[in-house]
Amino acid sequence: MLTSDDLELLSRTTLVVVADSIVLQPAQIHFLSKEMDRTELRHVQELVDAIRPRVRDVIVYDSPSAFIDSISKHVHDLVLPDWSGTGSWNRFGLVPAICESYGLDYIGGDAYTKIVCQDKFLAKSLCGHAGLSTPFALYVDKPSKLDSLNLCRFPVVVKPCFEGSSVGIGANSIATSKLDAHARATELLQVLNGPVLVEEFCPGREVSICVLGNAAGISRIEVGERYIPGNETYFDSHLFSFDLKKNSKKTALRNVTGEMPEEYLSQSKRLFQSLTKVELIRVDGRLKDGRFYVVELTPDTHLGARAEFCGTFIQAGLTYTEILSELALNALTCPRRQAANKQTSADNN
Repeated sequence: MLTSDDLELLSRTTLVVVADSIVLQPAQIHFLSKEMDRTELRHVQELVDAIRPRVRDVIVYDSPSAFIDSISKHVHDLVLPDWSGTGSWNRFGLVPAICESYGLDYIGGDAYTKIVCQDKFLAKSLCGHAGLSTPFALYVDKPSKLDSLNLCRFPVVVKPCFEGSSVGIGANSIATSKLDAHARATELLQVLNGPVLVEEFCPGREVSICVLGNAAGISRIEVGERYIPGNETYFDSHLFSFDLKKNSKKTALRNVTGEMPEEYLSQSKRLFQSLTKVELIRVDGRLKDGRFYVVELTPDTHLGARAEFCGTFIQAGLTYTEILSELALNALTCPRRQAANKQTSADNN
């Protein structure tokens, strides 16, 4: 429940959104296109419309360079990074890094969190330190590494290491043999020009542990499940692929927090608290027979009302506007302020 002080603070805040939004045409939609990692314009507008009644103003920039050109106007504002880019492995960390360089408050993970979690192989280390299990994966950055496929237990998932939004993950990304995995990994190396993970496939329910908070503590944690109505065991043999994500009418979302064993909620909280700055994170994985395996960490989660993060909290009783407001407040009131040219408040204590 937002207090009168919370509402007053928000009413004095200008929200600055940096988003490289895209209007998708059917002919553009392809699981190997890096453009698919960009947020659709309709979702940016949905977010702006939902938060606008709570804040003083909302300003949107379509690139980091446009933001920098006007950054002197925003020294007292709050920034929401929603810029994906397409060519840089550091792209999700660029806007947070700009904010830290200029000492601006911003929502979400810092550059470290965004970049480490974008690297699906490196993110496994974060999970391990928190006690969370991940499936075995082979890191392939050149064709010769595929000689080690005999280390894997099949079936495996062949997917890009650095892409988001299920780019590069199609209906045929599950490989049942070394020959199959070799062919699919070789294609991804050539087309996406980046490393590939060959990861043991985990059957089970497609679930996301959604954590909301800041350096002062965790305010909310809920678990959502993406499922196929009428086919409850679909994900025992399939992936939540790019095609399914872009055809949301085939799937549904439900809140299953009460069905997640407490140990995995505690481990996800530990993971959240280990990160230097993050107001939200999605811990995506598979739940089978009471065991949870993490397949991806997503601090740059899609914030649409029907997507996993906000949709799960909406099913827990919050409104879309309340979720966005809480995210903004968590960033504004966070006791840790990071800036490249000054000490953090934590350093000063």
